[in-house]
Order: sequence, then structure tokens, then C-alpha cells
Amino acid sequence: TGADGRSYLAAANFGAVNFTSYLVGAPRAGTWGVIVNSDADRYGGADRGTPMGPAGNLTTLPQPRDGQAQSLDIALP
Repeated sequence: TGADGRSYLAAANFGAVNFTSYLVGAPRAGTWGVIVNSDADRYGGADRGTPMGPAGNLTTLPQPRDGQAQSLDIALP
């Protein structure tokens, strides 16, 4: 949790395999926004990941993962 009381989550893929659907545990249920997607076209990427801004909002799933009660389904190219 940041100083502003909001939760932040970072995910990175340093492997050779692209994941179009990857579940990652989230510490709170609800809607999450995407702040940075390094695979976005604006950064010279292939735009395969989750879009940034409102178009990329993700909603948690009631599926436990990584020790959390809910998870987010993200693209992790």
C-alpha cells in the first residue's frame, strides 16, 4: 500500500514465454487500473498486453492466488 493508502501491484516477465492470461494475486478486491504497460506501442512494444488507462481497467476474480483471496487475470508478454 502506498503513502496515499492505495494498493499497487507490479508484474514483470523476464522469460522467453508470453502469457496471454496469467493470474496474479491481488491484496484487495475490486477494479484495478493499469498505470504502465512496457509492451505498449508508445514505448516501442508490440501492444500485446493490457491497455493503459480506463480501457485497461481490470476487475479481480474470486479465485485465490499467491496467498491472496482474489486474483487479476493479466496479459504478461
